[in-house]
Amino acid sequence: MHTPLTICYGSIVCALLLVGAGPAEAQVVEAGSDGPTGVPKGEWIDYAKVSFIVVVSTKRYRDAKKVAERASKALKIPLDLRGLTPHPKAQLTHTEQRCEDWGYPCYFARGRMDAGKYVSIERSDAYRGFKPGYFIVIVETGHARRLDKELERVRRVFADAYQKFAWVYQACMN
Repeated sequence: MHTPLTICYGSIVCALLLVGAGPAEAQVVEAGSDGPTGVPKGEWIDYAKVSFIVVVSTKRYRDAKKVAERASKALKIPLDLRGLTPHPKAQLTHTEQRCEDWGYPCYFARGRMDAGKYVSIERSDAYRGFKPGYFIVIVETGHARRLDKELERVRRVFADAYQKFAWVYQACMN
């Protein structure tokens, strides 16, 4: 059985964020001066610094979906909701079939081996350093790089868009 302290990032073979696991329990941590804060130096190799371009954070999924659809069209970036749907206990969940090995509902956050330019709606509490309880619309992710040119382009449509970094666990968790 998986513990509620485990999180998945984009791959079903890795860990799971169970309903009720709070942001302090997540395995993604803020950036320290040299590596992820709170992680022993010998384990830094298991983490990657991931950049996110966020266009909106909202408490309501319906609002996030409207913005995501608008962002996809206006920015000409594919919309990929990754099969996630709203869920009253988990905010977002994958399908029962995808959750089969983990228990339904389940959520695998963006940022683990799925860098790229596509619009998605994610749970803010899957990332330490993001204010919990929000749906965030992300238009691009990248590993340890500034996305200045893309952010500038996105801000022409979404003036409040921002880039945020988080250390994301990348190793397999069997």
